[in-house]
Amino acid sequence: QEITEKLAKVKFNVNAGSVPADSELELKCTILGRTLGAHEIPISMRIPGSSKMPTVMIRAVVIGPKVSLDKTRVTWKKIEVLKPNTQTITLKNLSLIPANYKAFVRKKKSCFRINVSQGKIEPNGSLEVQVTAILDDFNV
Repeated sequence: QEITEKLAKVKFNVNAGSVPADSELELKCTILGRTLGAHEIPISMRIPGSSKMPTVMIRAVVIGPKVSLDKTRVTWKKIEVLKPNTQTITLKNLSLIPANYKAFVRKKKSCFRINVSQGKIEPNGSLEVQVTAILDDFNV
């Protein structure tokens, strides 16, 4: 059960009860994944008066949040040297779970700066990231 708690939180609509003879009971379960990837989660049921504990294996694939960008390229035309020029990229979390992000400039010495390099976007939320270009004789 310790592994199950690390992989996912599993809830059932009914935690205890009885099933009349020759009948069925439908259990609905909700799974909240805690780690990404494919998982097998064993769920065991205790039946009073029986020495056997039936186990059901739940197979689930937990995927991360889906994030969209309003643009995938930022282009500056002519800008003044030594004067900051900023453009904005909007990130939208299209998921029902929070999305953690990291934004960075690949080159260590660059004329570009990012205002927020990491953080979290709430479910169905959005965030504006500002990319600023500051040209000088050393970075051009």
